[in-house]
Amino acid sequence: IMRRDEGDIGDRAQNGVDEPEEDFEAEFKANSSNFNFDEEKPFSVFFTRYLSGNDGDDLLNEIQQQLQLEHQEFMKLVRIVDPTFSVEDEELCRSNFNGFEAHVKEVLYQQLESILSPEDVTHQVQKARRDLSTMSFDYVATVIWKDDPTRSRYIPTLKKLVDMRNRLTLNAPLVLNSLSASKNSRAKDPNPIPKQFKHKNSYPDSSSPSSASSSRRQRSARNKDNDSTIIEYRPSLRARFTQFFTVSSMLSLVLDRVPIITWFPFYFALPYRFQKLQGDLLSAISCAFMLIPKSLSFALIAELPPIYGMYSAFVPMMSYSVFGTSSEVSIGPVAVLSLLTPGALEPIVGKPGTERYDQAAVALSFIIGILLILAFLLRIGFLIENVLSHPILAGFVSASATIICLSQLKHILRVDLHGNTVPEIFSDLYHHIGEIHKYSVILGLLCIFLIIYIRILISKKVPMALVLIVVVTFFSWVFQFHETFGLKIVGSLPKGLPTPGFPLLGLSITDVLQLVPSAALMAVIAFIEQISIAKKFAAEKRYEIGVSQELFSIGMCNVIGSCFQAYSVTGSMSTSAINYQQGSETPLNNFLCSVLIGIVLLFFTHFFAYTPLCVLAGIIISAAIHLIEVNLPAFLYSIPDYLDLANMLLVYFGTLFFGPEIGIVLAISISLLQLIYRLAKPSFLLLGRLPGTLIYKDTRKFNHAITLPSILILRFESSIIFANVVYFKEKMRKYERRQGAKIRWIVVDCVNVAGVDSTGLMGLKAIVEGRKREGVGMVWANVKEEVMDGWESSGLLESLGGEEA
Repeated sequence: IMRRDEGDIGDRAQNGVDEPEEDFEAEFKANSSNFNFDEEKPFSVFFTRYLSGNDGDDLLNEIQQQLQLEHQEFMKLVRIVDPTFSVEDEELCRSNFNGFEAHVKEVLYQQLESILSPEDVTHQVQKARRDLSTMSFDYVATVIWKDDPTRSRYIPTLKKLVDMRNRLTLNAPLVLNSLSASKNSRAKDPNPIPKQFKHKNSYPDSSSPSSASSSRRQRSARNKDNDSTIIEYRPSLRARFTQFFTVSSMLSLVLDRVPIITWFPFYFALPYRFQKLQGDLLSAISCAFMLIPKSLSFALIAELPPIYGMYSAFVPMMSYSVFGTSSEVSIGPVAVLSLLTPGALEPIVGKPGTERYDQAAVALSFIIGILLILAFLLRIGFLIENVLSHPILAGFVSASATIICLSQLKHILRVDLHGNTVPEIFSDLYHHIGEIHKYSVILGLLCIFLIIYIRILISKKVPMALVLIVVVTFFSWVFQFHETFGLKIVGSLPKGLPTPGFPLLGLSITDVLQLVPSAALMAVIAFIEQISIAKKFAAEKRYEIGVSQELFSIGMCNVIGSCFQAYSVTGSMSTSAINYQQGSETPLNNFLCSVLIGIVLLFFTHFFAYTPLCVLAGIIISAAIHLIEVNLPAFLYSIPDYLDLANMLLVYFGTLFFGPEIGIVLAISISLLQLIYRLAKPSFLLLGRLPGTLIYKDTRKFNHAITLPSILILRFESSIIFANVVYFKEKMRKYERRQGAKIRWIVVDCVNVAGVDSTGLMGLKAIVEGRKREGVGMVWANVKEEVMDGWESSGLLESLGGEEA
């Protein structure tokens, strides 16, 4: 019976042939006479329950996902072993994988027909994954790598990786959500095979519309039949707790959250280990050359001692190498978070330059990390990632970069400037215009010119910032610039590694609670900047980035870093770009860079004591200039997208004139308002038929499309929910008035309606009832299965006109 031809069933369903239940029972008994349906050996009990209805579709889809996952994991191992694996090779593997998958699935489905329990299903699926992995390995080894002597050396290594992965992951319990109902249903139902097998319980051909509606009727009938109701299994809290704290589940959790375990054991065992180490080491050295001067400079933006910048580039980078998944992201202090730090701390702990202020900056980083980890536990990373659109984020970052450049004028001009808004900075500059120090101006502008000139006309790879610091610091020490020319210098820096400690010591609970709102805003900025950089370079190198894991990793970097006197950190675009250009291969480059910074902290901090502050300010300005989006407004104007352009300019000038704290609140508010507006007023199109075809298009773009005066054909381009159901009613009425003639029928194309909530259902019911009173019929076209299910389960399907409508 389970092997019955599905196509035959679908054909008979489409032709309206409904077999009597007696005929179906006779056919079942004739084909099942050789099987014993006792409790000890129930033939296809599980298979009958789950592969002959909607639950079976869920199970088959989940098995399909498991097999697809096996191919993705196998390709990750291949790319680890063979860095020269091309796109053509991947396409070849993919095409052959489809054939392997079809064969494995055929064997698997045959085996599933005789299973006895959910455990048997998971065992067979695990075996199918092993078979698929073995077949894929044989193909790569015997076809793609066979004739290449260099690549054939990778075969033993790939074999070891595949075997190790099978032991670590495939031996762990596989959780198939579709199987969760079986345990309880079998325990509570001593006779799982219903006494009367009905044709309605057989699986129809879901590809045809008639069989889809038939499937809905079958499910409705099955729900009314008490004998064939499947009891949903809901494990108790204690059972969930026990299942979670098993050895295998804890091992899987550790492997997921500490990615270094999955790649570092093979790092020095791979045949191209020296090539990989060379890329990571070269990128680490280049990144350290860039990061050391920048970290000293960014600490000045945060109104902290320069040594805190190096502390923030030390432990957080080491933490990211353990928890991070990106090979290119470089962790450290960044300009935007540094700019937001004084505004968050000054109202609570007072002016900078005190030990209390420094301690509060470290505590702020700890709170940011805790909030990010909490967001990870609540699984809202995707919400944080998408809370700001690119134009709005670009407007905020550009304004912040402008404020950073203006704020560093106090070191370039050597005047006393306060505030973080344009009016405040220019007001102080006006009152201190006569105190400008010419030697600081000359040296600062010279540094800015040299950095930009080398970067644009020669090469971005030249660490010009480090060269300037070394050269100028040397001459400043030899000729005593601070005495000879009156230049302000960094001064003595503490030698040695940062001292560990709990970051919240010295702050009251009130202080901590007052820091939470600012920390939440900074956490959003930190994660958006981090994930944007990680996704950008992952797309360039064609590998996957886990959003949730990146959220967890940046939270851990801030928490662990704050325990070692680091202030707020996230991914840095400039240093990450250096990692990408230098060919970094794994997150180990962060660890190597951290080691180099640790060496500087141990032995060379006294060297930076004579560095002029105007040089560090010049480095900050040259870096911040490139954060200003100059071309984006012109691009938005040319599209044209005037709404995004207006939002970007509003956020930009709002941040300039009211400060970055107000700017980030303004940016988030505008993004949410824009989202609500576009959700509340989606496209609602009037359609017409193109002459000589059965294709319907928007009448605004296709003026020659044919419409009928008595029929109104509309298409709604969004889900129908509480936010837009009123707009749905008003827009439909507007089209009716515009039509002029008496409307007899309204056809609504629901191809883009992914869902309808309760408010939407009640609104649709009111619309249909109102049109019935007016003598207007309504027809719903291309309704998705899940939407139809919601209408049916809520009892509103008949109110909307039944399945015929």
